Amino acid sequence: MASVFDTPVHVVIVSDSAAGESHLYINGVLSGHWAGSIPLSGQVKVMGARLEQATDHMGGGSAMHAWATYAGQLTAAEVASLYGSRPEVVQAGAISSVALSGGNVVIEYTGMLKSASSVTGPYSAVAGASSPYSVSPTKAAEFYIAE
Repeated sequence: MASVFDTPVHVVIVSDSAAGESHLYINGVLSGHWAGSIPLSGQVKVMGARLEQATDHMGGGSAMHAWATYAGQLTAAEVASLYGSRPEVVQAGAISSVALSGGNVVIEYTGMLKSASSVTGPYSAVAGASSPYSVSPTKAAEFYIAE
């Protein structure tokens, strides 16, 4: 497995544009912070890479099993709760890239793409989805997994 952790991890970045800082949570625990926030419109940084340079967004061999964005800022308690109620990671499919393009979220994946309105599901197959899948972020929260 090509991860600095050598195991699947739950990663959350809370971007606070008003305070001009971002917080990193790993497996529900605050693990660091930095100055600056990550905008979620236009050309943004996704998983540490610049979209306009077409670089690997997550690093060679990495796999993303789920991705979610929220309309509001999560508290530390909400991040911990999401970690505690996360779905089981199924290795049959994986999300390999999530990017913004033309105002849509574009998800590249293998396997079957499923979505739910809650992190705990239930997850249902996204009808007619094929990779890359493009969706307009019109809901307050939507969760995706690939199995």
